[in-house]
Amino acid sequence: MDPVIQDAARRDLAGEPYVFVTVTRIRPPTPAILGAHAIVDQNRQLTGYVGGECTRRILLDVAQNVLADGKPSLLLLSPDPDDEIIMAHDEASYLVKPMTCHSGGTIELFLEPHLPHDSPVAKNLLQLASQLSFRVQNAAFTPEDDWDALEERIRHLSQDGGFAVLATMGQYDDWAIEVIKQAPFSYLGVVASPRRGELLRERFLDGRDPHDPCMISIPAGFDLHSRRPEEIAVSILAEIIAVRRKSQPLPVRTLVAETSAFVIHPVCHMTVNLAETPYQAQFEEKTWGFCAASCREAFLQEPERYVQNKEA
Repeated sequence: MDPVIQDAARRDLAGEPYVFVTVTRIRPPTPAILGAHAIVDQNRQLTGYVGGECTRRILLDVAQNVLADGKPSLLLLSPDPDDEIIMAHDEASYLVKPMTCHSGGTIELFLEPHLPHDSPVAKNLLQLASQLSFRVQNAAFTPEDDWDALEERIRHLSQDGGFAVLATMGQYDDWAIEVIKQAPFSYLGVVASPRRGELLRERFLDGRDPHDPCMISIPAGFDLHSRRPEEIAVSILAEIIAVRRKSQPLPVRTLVAETSAFVIHPVCHMTVNLAETPYQAQFEEKTWGFCAASCREAFLQEPERYVQNKEA
């Protein structure tokens, strides 16, 4: 049996979250093999082989968003955005990234999240909050539950103006927000990837009363560049503490749209958002953003070379 599939079966039994990756389409020249599999775990560790170093870096970043979103995704890497392989499909169903490897070629990857029944972020948050002076409850539910009973339960939990964190792993978040936002919570945080969070903000911003005392944070938590579930839980708990103490020393992602600064970084020429990427460097009184730590390190070794290439 394929060792990657064996590893996936082991992780399923152990309840470990991961993303199962399959090469679904290739266009030479590329080292990827059609039908090949790989696994990306929550620690950004890759098992298996689906392409070169440039493909690996992009895949690791996208896989983290898929884990947070809980929804499958198609990732298309191509040296030409107008390639006919893209135009032959519905572009809205793809996440398209430029192929920056020297080998060129086109690779299509299907990313399928495998998540345990309970959200790992929620489990870590419950454990951390219990160590402080919070009374915590895990209100697990599904759309099959009785709506009236669920709303009554939520009203009971929120009667003292408590704090709610929604961690549905992307399955029922729209439905759950509609139910939970009616309750008098002081805070509602929604665990979501930046991409999913943007969609939710657009939907739930319209018609919101600006005097509503409940703070809604999507994605939940301070922007600490967290990646692992326990790190995300820490960022959310820190935000809740700030709301509780009526002091917010760090910028918070709320329903108000953020200003983004998209730039093309000088190493592999990918578009990055300076407001979100943790990989930044200062050179010639300017902030440069990068898609990965390896690109940042390459830039810092020879910044003049990459700046000259970019200007050319």
